[in-house]
Parts: sequence; structure tokens; C-alpha cells
Amino acid sequence: MDGNAIFKTRQIADDLIKQVLSIWNRSDQKENLEGIEEDPVFRLLVMALAFQFNEIDNDISRLKNEILEDFSEVLVPYDRCRAVPATVVVRTEVDGNYSEVSVDSNSVFTLAGTKVTFVPMFRSRVVKINVDSITKIDGRRWNVSISIPPSVGSLNGVSFCIKNNDFEDLSVSIKNFALPLVKPWDYSNLPWSDCFRISSMVYNKIDVYEATSSWFDLFALQNTRIFFVGDYSVGGVSLAEKKKADLVFEFFGVPSNFTLKEEDIIFNCIPLANVEVRSVEVTPQNPIVKINDNSLANDKIKRQFLFLFNPANDASLECPVDIRKVALDRFNSLNLLKLTSNIVSLFTSDFYAYQNVSSVIEGDKIAKLYSLLRDITGNVKTATTGNASSTCIMLKKGNNRNGNEDGSYIVSYMLTGGASVNTFLSMRSTFAAPPGLSHNRTIQIAEPVYGTDEVLDGNFQKMISDYYMVTRDRLVTPADIQMFCYKELFVSFGISTSMIKSVNVGHKAVVSNVHCGYEIDVDITISNTAYLQRVFGDKVKQAELRLQKKIETRSAGIYPIYVKIILQ
Repeated sequence: MDGNAIFKTRQIADDLIKQVLSIWNRSDQKENLEGIEEDPVFRLLVMALAFQFNEIDNDISRLKNEILEDFSEVLVPYDRCRAVPATVVVRTEVDGNYSEVSVDSNSVFTLAGTKVTFVPMFRSRVVKINVDSITKIDGRRWNVSISIPPSVGSLNGVSFCIKNNDFEDLSVSIKNFALPLVKPWDYSNLPWSDCFRISSMVYNKIDVYEATSSWFDLFALQNTRIFFVGDYSVGGVSLAEKKKADLVFEFFGVPSNFTLKEEDIIFNCIPLANVEVRSVEVTPQNPIVKINDNSLANDKIKRQFLFLFNPANDASLECPVDIRKVALDRFNSLNLLKLTSNIVSLFTSDFYAYQNVSSVIEGDKIAKLYSLLRDITGNVKTATTGNASSTCIMLKKGNNRNGNEDGSYIVSYMLTGGASVNTFLSMRSTFAAPPGLSHNRTIQIAEPVYGTDEVLDGNFQKMISDYYMVTRDRLVTPADIQMFCYKELFVSFGISTSMIKSVNVGHKAVVSNVHCGYEIDVDITISNTAYLQRVFGDKVKQAELRLQKKIETRSAGIYPIYVKIILQ
């Protein structure tokens, strides 16, 4: 028994005796209790009570530590510890007699010579298009002549990349009609493919403590200027039955020596992420399914869990499954060390119970146990992390929403190779394209961004949790505000992403008697159905105020924030 514990216990015993005497001195028969504090039996009982009090105090301290540790694990957004997929950007062309091919998450690219798969991050159209010539109009505008098959009809969904980055903004027009461009910095409007769609982000954030939007960060890491042409079917210019077209590229914020060459404009650019899509069935008879074990597969790829897909019917407000890390044995090494520490603590707090055991009464064996525990702890901390755990999908009890009649549920999820893919990936790597696209013409146009494995180091996870304890729930970018609106409407009012037409976040210059400067306007358009009119029509003002106040408390507070919800 260490000196601190002995001192603490004796101090508790003395305090208890003083409290007992104080009570007795206020009693009517205090003369009958005179000298009781010197009675050896009484002092032994009080000492035993002090040890019991010390044990309870230690149990409370351990419970507090366990609660804080659990909260710390919940506090860390999962996407700050999970694996990060490797990403590449390729240009491609249609194959054979195809004039166009639609690309989405079902279009799987395979790294040549391996089984490593990459999936497009965005929906786009790959069209047969050639740049014939580029002519300078003035210092900012360039005429780009292109050739396309008449069957293409329009440039809706076509992507392109500008390799000359010496500009701040860009507009593209055909016959004075400005094409609606989704620009690299317009995170809120990016045409995500099904794997990475906003509804899946919201679905994964429901039971996670303010997880951020990983795919936004993933696209930003790639840092390639890719533009997408939005839908302009209404009021646009048709290219049907035309084989050539002239596009006017107008650049803003360019230097005087800015140039644009044919090789600077690359059409049909596709950002790819190292993602593998799988599905599994969980049933009441088999409610736990292991989806990865953090070990290398036969192809030397360590596949790690990323995200769940939301079900086809995304009106479900509750995820029917849990994702849990499960150790290979009953306890992992850290939990085993905690249990050993608790045993030593119990020997210390209940030491009076072992007064009749001669081999323990002196405390030598407890001291040796302390020493052995410190040695084991040091060895565990310096040891490398092995196959400590698996990721499992667990069916929640009594939850059969959107499930089958027998209580089973089909769960779709994504895996990634993380850092194990980096060995096979370089700027010279080639890809086998999906049907309809040319293998030989699928070429990387930027350096790949390598993947990372999930964080397993406890100290690093604690550092992340400390950071998020201070900076939790912050809204910084327009994309953060947009994702927050989707989630808040989904959780608080039951409005799914399929009911929301758009969430636009922008800055507007305002001059008034109150202030002069910018304000942040959040415009939300929701489908005006009979159902929504009935259940949400009278809650619009409440929802606007709720969103506005929540955004204000989570943002920097530099600009005023106004939220407008429109049912149409």
C-alpha cells in the first residue's frame, strides 16, 4: 500500500471521528460517550469506514475517467480517424462508335495490373469533343472552336479542366448565352455521384457527433481546377444537328501575359477515389457481420471501412445498424491494462480486509505488482499495433424500418485501401476504363494524392479529441452551412434530402442605417407538396429562426445571417 493512499485514508478516518464527536456533543447524553474516540474497537470501525469511503471515491474517479474516455471517443468525428482514400484525376475519351457515355459511381476504373478499384466522385457526361482552335479576342476573352457529334445536343454535365491557373474566375458562353458553370470552389453545388451524394453524408452524420463532410475535403485535397457545366435545358442554346461550336472563355483576374493554348483546356476530366462498394445482409439470426479486419488481403491491399450508403428510401430518420470496432479477443491490450490498474486500486482501497493475511499485510507484493504493471505498460506502449480489432455492422434491436418482412436488412457500404494502395500508385499509373470509355486514352492529368490508413494510435486520437473539444461544431465554409441545413431539416423536421430542391449560401452587400457590409443569405427551396403543407407549412418561420440562430452560434459571427425557406 503506497504512502499517499495510507495518508489519505487516515485523514478521512480522522475527519469522520471529528464529525461523529461533533454530533455526539450536540446530543442529550453526551456524558455517556466521553472518551469514545479512544476506544480501539470504535477506531477500527471508523478506519474500516474510511477505507470503504476511499474505495467508493476511487470507484467514482474510475467511472468519471471511463465516461470521459467514452465521450472523447464519441467526440472525435469518425472521418478524422478513418482511412482517407487515394485520389487521382484522369482525362478520358469515349470508345468506338459511342458519342457520349454517362459516368457515375457504377463506372468502376481499375488500376492496371492490380485489383484496386477507383470510383468517379462526380456525375458527368463524357462526350466526343475536340478542340479545333483557340483565338484570342482581347486580354480576357478567348474563342475556343470545338467539334462535336450532332447527337450530343448540349454540353450539360460535361467537365473540363484549365491547366493554366493564373486566373481568379471564369465564365463560358455560346452565342452570348452564359453556360451555368459549377466551379471548383462551389462545393455546395458539386454534382456528387451516388457513392458520395449529400444524402449519404447526412445519413452518416445522424448518429455521429458533428462529423464533417469528408468528400468536400477529399476534393479540396486534389486541388485541380475542374469545372462542370450545369443544366441549361431551359432557355439554353441547343447544339443539336451541329458539328461545330464556338465557346467564348472569359477569364477574370488574369495577368497581362496570360495565355491560353489548346493543351491548356482538357475536356472529360474525372476525379476518382479509391473506393470499393460492397453489400451485406444482416438478419435477426445473424445480426453481426464483420466487414473488414485491418489485415492485408491476398492482393496486399488492407481494406478499411469508410461510409454507409443511405437506403433507397431516405425518409428513414434512424439508421437501422450500428458500426462498431470489436477486438479480436475479449479485451484489447489497453483495456486489459486498465483492469490490472483497477485490481491494484482495489487492493489499496480495501487493504484493511487483508490484515489477517500475513503475506500481504506488509504491502511488498502490492509494490511488486505495481512495478510489474509499469513494466507491462511500457512494453505495450512501445509495441507496434497489430490486428487489434475488426469493424462490424450490428443490426439494432427491434428496428426493421425499410427492412424485409423477415427482419433482414441489406446494408451497402464503402471500403478503401488507404495507404496500402500507395505502393502501386504513381503519376505513370494507367487505368482500365469501364465499358464505353477508351483504355488507352484514359490518362492522369495531375499528381495523385496518396491515401492514408485509419488512426489507431491512442495518443493521436486523444490529441484530436482535445482539439474538437475546443473547436467542435464550427461552421466555416458555405458547404458547412449547407450540410448543416440539410441535417437540421432532416433531424428536427423530418424533411429528407429528396424533398429539398436546393440550399444556396451566398454573400450579399448590404447598406442600411444599421450596418454597412456583407450578410450571409441562406435560401432553401423545398418541394411544395400537400404533405409538406400539412405538416410543415405552419413551421416555416420557426424553422427559419431555428436555423438562423443555430448557424449564428456555430459561425464566427462576422456577418449577419438570414435564412429564407420557400415552398414551391
